[in-house]
Amino acid sequence: MERETVGEICLRRADLRYVVCLASRQGYMASVLAQWNLEARIFPAVGKADLNLEALRREGFISEDCDCTPGEIACFRSHWKIWNEFLASTAENCLILEDDLCPPSDGESGVLAFRLQSAWTRLPPDYDLFYLGRGNDNRCLARRLGAHLVSTRHSGCTHAYLISRSGAEKLLCLPPMRNLAVDQMIQRSCRIRAINAYAVTPPVFFQNRAEQSSTLGRKNRFWGIAGSNRPLSEYTAYSRILYYGAYLIAFIAMASLVAILLLP
Repeated sequence: MERETVGEICLRRADLRYVVCLASRQGYMASVLAQWNLEARIFPAVGKADLNLEALRREGFISEDCDCTPGEIACFRSHWKIWNEFLASTAENCLILEDDLCPPSDGESGVLAFRLQSAWTRLPPDYDLFYLGRGNDNRCLARRLGAHLVSTRHSGCTHAYLISRSGAEKLLCLPPMRNLAVDQMIQRSCRIRAINAYAVTPPVFFQNRAEQSSTLGRKNRFWGIAGSNRPLSEYTAYSRILYYGAYLIAFIAMASLVAILLLP
């Protein structure tokens, strides 16, 4: 009996499947989905030019002092629309992909399928999010539950994740967007245990940043702190430790280098 492919596992286990996709990338994603043997609905991404920031402020989607880029706001709005559409259905879960996925690597399909099946089989029933791809991880905050499944409190990126109805309901209750992109807002919810998040490890899906670069126009934020007008006191102790610690390490490294160069 032939083992299922990644696409077949997703088709069998995910009730709904969406790809957040810019019009310019629909051809690319159609090819990628075919290579993964995966059927998903192409969901037109909200464009930066489509944003009415004043209306979004009145709606409470973004805060009055929101300093996110138009690309970050449009990305969040696209996911927000899918969460609402998902909850309006009778589906129990929903797989959401973004339009910068890598096609499958030659010779790895069997390994990836085994990894995904192993993780999905062990996924607890109370999950809110299940990352099939992730980045910017702090693996010290991950707890291994199986050979290929971890409970995660600090996974970034939203290019491939499964969401449950409880997860969508929780994410729709996030505070107005202020200075964090959607993946960073989810990260924070996971870190304070407001979201039950799990991830397949190593990831199954990756981003093709070489050919499909980010359109978010992200600011050079440091864990959502540097470059923001948000008071530092509002961040968690963990984030502040990272913030100060990184600058301290950089200062020590620079001082050591100067000492080495100046000493005879």
